[in-house]
Amino acid sequence: MERHINNIINSDVSIADLDITKIEWIEVCPLFEEDFYNELMSMPNSKRAEVLVEKMNDKRIVDILFSKFGKFGLRSTVIRSIYAFGQTHGIGYTLKPHVDSYPRVFNMVFHFTEDDEVPEAGTAIYDIKSLGKREYETYATAKYLKNSCTILCLNSDSWHGVDMLMKDIKRDSVVLVFSAEEWNESQMHYADWKPGVTVNYEKV
Repeated sequence: MERHINNIINSDVSIADLDITKIEWIEVCPLFEEDFYNELMSMPNSKRAEVLVEKMNDKRIVDILFSKFGKFGLRSTVIRSIYAFGQTHGIGYTLKPHVDSYPRVFNMVFHFTEDDEVPEAGTAIYDIKSLGKREYETYATAKYLKNSCTILCLNSDSWHGVDMLMKDIKRDSVVLVFSAEEWNESQMHYADWKPGVTVNYEKV
């Protein structure tokens, strides 16, 4: 079995069980074999997205996600498509607390950095104090580290984002989405180019 499969299996699920926020998420680090990660690092984000759709289109991975997550329920017990998009950001960037809507079931956020100097640039998990007043605080941060990945099980309370980048860095990431709906090539939001495939996986 490939190392990245074992690394996902052996990662612990973290749960933010707060009054409003109920998120299940995993930090996996390292994820890939070093040679493969270095190969990904040599690519532009658009190519990484394409390669990761192919690499992670694996029934074993979907089975692991279904088996690990579900304390607060699953949006769907079927995965009908997998798609990805790359993002590059720098100093001053922030992504305010949000929840990803259905049909997203799981997100895998892959980090691409040559060092571990800015761990705070990873995915932030939020405790929402007041939706109306937009009051919130960072409950935890899935660290932005070399060869790391954050996996989130998505629901209506899965508030996450990115805290403002205070350092002058190039923050490269690829978001891989496991969706309950078939792939539609017109889904081009969030990125200029986004690869995807229709699949047929069900929870066993």
